[in-house]
Amino acid sequence: MRKVLYGHWLARGPNMFSYTTCIVGFVLLIGASQFVFETWKEMIKSGDRAISDYDIPFNLMISNLAYMIHGLILACSVWVMEAELLVWCHRLARCKRSPLPEGQDKLPKHCIECPCIDAHLTNMSVPSSEPANEEADILLDAEAYKRKYTFSIGYSLAWALIFEGCFSTVYHFCPTQLTFQFDSAFMFVISGLIVISLYNGTSFKECTVNGEVQLPVHSNNFFLFFIVPLYIFNYFGSLYFSEEIILSSGMKFFFKICFWAFIDTFLLGMIKETKKILVFIFAIAFIMIVIVLNVWLKENYPNILLFGCISTSTFAICGKLFVQFGRYTKPGCLYKILQALYVLLTLVIMVIALCIFALKASTDKEKSPSESRDLNHDCVSLDFFDYHDLWHILSSFSLLMGSYLVLFISKY
Repeated sequence: MRKVLYGHWLARGPNMFSYTTCIVGFVLLIGASQFVFETWKEMIKSGDRAISDYDIPFNLMISNLAYMIHGLILACSVWVMEAELLVWCHRLARCKRSPLPEGQDKLPKHCIECPCIDAHLTNMSVPSSEPANEEADILLDAEAYKRKYTFSIGYSLAWALIFEGCFSTVYHFCPTQLTFQFDSAFMFVISGLIVISLYNGTSFKECTVNGEVQLPVHSNNFFLFFIVPLYIFNYFGSLYFSEEIILSSGMKFFFKICFWAFIDTFLLGMIKETKKILVFIFAIAFIMIVIVLNVWLKENYPNILLFGCISTSTFAICGKLFVQFGRYTKPGCLYKILQALYVLLTLVIMVIALCIFALKASTDKEKSPSESRDLNHDCVSLDFFDYHDLWHILSSFSLLMGSYLVLFISKY
């Protein structure tokens, strides 16, 4: 585990999803904290929601620790998985010393050790390898095997869970329609990472030279062309639906055109660029769900985007399981029963959490302060947590268990 930490976290390795998620999270958290603290200060002055310096919903904020704790658990679990993989690669390197297939050359040592192999492309050459002993060759082979696999999205899911807890805490400090965009920010990231994980997988596909190779979606593409537009539309959707800031009819019409143009262009581009059935399922499902949600939620665009992403990520998991179901089942009745029980337990926790969220609401950001306060009731657990706190705890459990499921089925 120490080798993984220093050799693949801090030194080098394909961990761009993990790094980019942390960059986006920390930068957005700074801006969100500044906005929310200033809004909270203005509420105290105006008397809105009848809050004071000491009237802070500590229970709603502390219950978000569940997301952070489960994010740390997921990060440690992925760390152990990567360490086990490194041990397996060392064993494989010691056992597999077979000659290369006919017509293929051994990968130069420098290509594995060099932190930037692109720098050699102008000369089309790399430095000659120094003679090494057998133990050094084994370590080099183990490093080569290890670089075929990546757990970057696994770590990214862990950091996203932690940031979801942070942003939910910031939102509940001063809950309004406009600050809800911060609460949902990393819900978009988690939903997108689930789909990307199912598409990319945890190992890079073998090069067939003459055949087509499935190119993975890189972190910069994911955040720049998917997450950033979602954040923009989520912000303007909050303005569109908010009673605090009234947009002109012309701006509302322009927003509608841009919103649907983005969805159509993005999804049609996905279908055109790849023939993978998972992406096709995701695209069609997203279009259908967004249209249904638009009618059901009455142009509440933040919720349309949020529930659309969550629904399609769930649909993508079901599609992956349906398409490659045979690969996930191993011989043995007990193993299959345990697999089914795990999935069933995850679904049960998720359904209970959604029922509590929908039927036992203790606040509503879309209502006026007085109407929202009418939903308040006594705590139901430990004389401290209410039903919304139970939603936080149970939903974080379902996200943790769902992340393990996604990482398992992403192997294929």
